[in-house]
Amino acid sequence: ATGVSIESDFFDAVVGLFWGASLNDADIAQGLMRVRSLVPRVVWCAERGGNFSKVSRATAAGEIIHALKTQTNLTTSLIRSSLREDVRDAIAAIDWQNDPHLRLFAQITAETNRAMWHLRSALLARLRFEGHQIRIMNLESDPIVQAAMQAAKSEILQMEAEAIAAAP
Repeated sequence: ATGVSIESDFFDAVVGLFWGASLNDADIAQGLMRVRSLVPRVVWCAERGGNFSKVSRATAAGEIIHALKTQTNLTTSLIRSSLREDVRDAIAAIDWQNDPHLRLFAQITAETNRAMWHLRSALLARLRFEGHQIRIMNLESDPIVQAAMQAAKSEILQMEAEAIAAAP
């Protein structure tokens, strides 16, 4: 996503398929422009991404800090007996509202979550804002392809289940 510039006339097009598994709209837009040539970009993007924070799916930094504090307190209470006293004291001394590292983490996490909830529309808005010409195409689903994809998914799940069942 960062640090690469492909300056070559080798490409006829750039194709991107994005499910939001690891990238937000900013990273997707940046990746699409890595090839500097003026070639068409064909993009499919999931309506909603899946790269939500493990702490919380909230889009407000305050909610994320609250969730992190709650999870930390619950975990600490569960393992309190195995923690050294200095570690317990350090956890108790965390300034959840004013720690700049926690605030920055919560802000970045909130922005990523916000992008995941509306990934496709966020990407579309970003590309328009950056001045790209966009043509949206709504293609109908092909029931035969859908059935084949469902069959393939079922077959993969079956193979994975058999591999787990046979594992030592």
